[in-house]
Amino acid sequence: MSRTNSRLRLHLAVLGLYTLLAVILSWPLVTRLSAAVPGVPQWAFDESTFLWNTWYLKHALVDTLSSPLHTELIWYPLGIDLVLYTYNFFHALLAQPLMLAANLPLASNLALLAGTVLSAYGVFLLVLYLLGVSGAQKVQSPDERRAMTLAAVAGGLLYAFAANRAIYATLGHYDMVTTQWIPFYALALLRSLDLRLSQRSRLAAAGLAGLFLALNGLAEMITALFLGMFTLIVVVCLLLPSLRRTDADKELSSFRSLLGAMILSGATLGAVAFLVWSPVLIPILTQFLTDDFSLQGWGEAIPLSTDL
Repeated sequence: MSRTNSRLRLHLAVLGLYTLLAVILSWPLVTRLSAAVPGVPQWAFDESTFLWNTWYLKHALVDTLSSPLHTELIWYPLGIDLVLYTYNFFHALLAQPLMLAANLPLASNLALLAGTVLSAYGVFLLVLYLLGVSGAQKVQSPDERRAMTLAAVAGGLLYAFAANRAIYATLGHYDMVTTQWIPFYALALLRSLDLRLSQRSRLAAAGLAGLFLALNGLAEMITALFLGMFTLIVVVCLLLPSLRRTDADKELSSFRSLLGAMILSGATLGAVAFLVWSPVLIPILTQFLTDDFSLQGWGEAIPLSTDL
């Protein structure tokens, strides 16, 4: 069996495992895919709002040829802007074909299950890369490769099937369950800055990182903000070692190469992210710049902080 076929079989088996676990651990959801959705009445029926989001996206764009960022169906006849509303555009967009072919619950449930499977698979790929099974670094021993593969599988399990995701799904907070693009962004970002790869590969990874950042933003704006912080941390952690080397010539050369790669990858990442996210991001930035959202003083930071 060729190495390519062996790798393909491994990835298909991992995807199959994650899919099976997503079905089992969400039981009995799979028995009522077209009739019920995860959620509890104690938490304001948030699951119903996300179903409404999916319906309204199509209603606005197709039925009424209007912007999905405003509706007059709420607070009629004045209406209300949905620019800063928890929309989860990715979930709504993904569910559109199934909603039209079947119904809203089925579309929403399959989107949620797909998010769980992809969350696990994304971490699996990320851990493989970090441990050196994928990419330029090679693992010498078959036993080491097997151990690292098992570690990657376990990483996907811990991330996708952790209690926090299950709780958010139970509460109907579907935006907080759309976590699949976080590990994919981390993987693409790290590959875009990996000088062991060719420039073409790094630019392709930067483009994917921009796409995944935009998908995170379309799912939940807070996630995109946190990923921006994560990106700064990665940049600092990569630059610092090159500044600490004792050989001045090698230090300067390494620093310049890494800095050049960062600038090129960052520009590509930013351009792709802005292009994909701009239909929503531009109205968001406009609203922040034109309306007063700031709180006086410390706002709610004091009451909500830990009292030592």
